[in-house]
Amino acid sequence: MDVNIKFGLVLLMAIYSFHIFIVLMLLFRARVASLKKKEMKFSYFQTYQGTIPATPQIRSRHFDNQFQAPMLFFFLCLAALATNVGNMALLILLSSFVVFRLIHSFIHLGKNDIKVRAMFYTLSWIVLLVSWIYLVLLNLPN
Repeated sequence: MDVNIKFGLVLLMAIYSFHIFIVLMLLFRARVASLKKKEMKFSYFQTYQGTIPATPQIRSRHFDNQFQAPMLFFFLCLAALATNVGNMALLILLSSFVVFRLIHSFIHLGKNDIKVRAMFYTLSWIVLLVSWIYLVLLNLPN
């Protein structure tokens, strides 16, 4: 695998990791703001049960979502690096996944247009599936 492809894969993983940290910070800020406004009780965090305002709830759900499909993205990047198999087509596919997920986050944490959000969510899953199939094909023995 070309060194530029390796760097690209590591860079994509870093970008997405930073994105997850940003989502975490947004979640933390929303929770603190709701606690200060007394919109939620600190005791909520003992069992994570009870009512909470929409903003921390949406951000919490979105943060949890970062440990579903994105984990398969990270595993795929690591598998490509471990097998030393990858090319520009795989890098473009994985870049598309990251872009679709970033757009999905922007929508979900912004105006939250469900139809548009669902489209980018679905596209990210499709790209991820195609990427895994492509990586398997790249690893087929000759």
